[in-house]
Amino acid sequence: MSENAQQARRDAFGTDAFSKGAARNLELGDELIVNAVDALVDANVMPCDLADNSDALAVDGAAILMAIGSRQTEAASILRVTRRLSTMPFEFEIGDPAEPVADRFNLFPEEAAYSFGSDLAAVLKNMWQAARGTTKKLKGVSITMAWSDERASHLFGAIEQGKGGRQRIYSSEPSQWPTKSDTPFGGIIYSPKALLRFAAHLDATMAGTAASLDEVVALHGRRP
Repeated sequence: MSENAQQARRDAFGTDAFSKGAARNLELGDELIVNAVDALVDANVMPCDLADNSDALAVDGAAILMAIGSRQTEAASILRVTRRLSTMPFEFEIGDPAEPVADRFNLFPEEAAYSFGSDLAAVLKNMWQAARGTTKKLKGVSITMAWSDERASHLFGAIEQGKGGRQRIYSSEPSQWPTKSDTPFGGIIYSPKALLRFAAHLDATMAGTAASLDEVVALHGRRP
């Protein structure tokens, strides 16, 4: 990756337009977004230095979603919880993969990666691929991040497709996913529409810069 692309993302993340747009698309408060983004940039966690623009933006976008999902206000706490969310190992999957449908793009990650953060980045990349494809019908996903108590002793994550459908589970503590009778102490759920809007916002923000996602167009083609 060129230093120009990394700098373009750093410049964009520092603007009011980016934070306000992210807040609007995720239907969250501006301050929550600003605190999350500033904590990541100030600690040099973001922007990352991956060579491919779409890989790099997907990792940065996933980091932003997890930093917001930390629900923390202090930078040190945001970073601590974000790292724990990102490195949560894959635990298990519920439900069977649906049969491929020709006119519907599946946003669910093809294969489970080692960590929650990696699979969340894969979801964003799938959204950019879908946006440049020939079909407008999507099989969207929702993202859940939660913790067990006020000290966040156990963190949990889920990627879910459809109510009661396919679900991939992650946990900071093996075999500690809560049962249906348990109520998480806190957390966040990103709806399929919110995630699509956020992914589109990331894409549009980088358009025309050294960090643009033009290579996604080259690989997957534009809509006719």
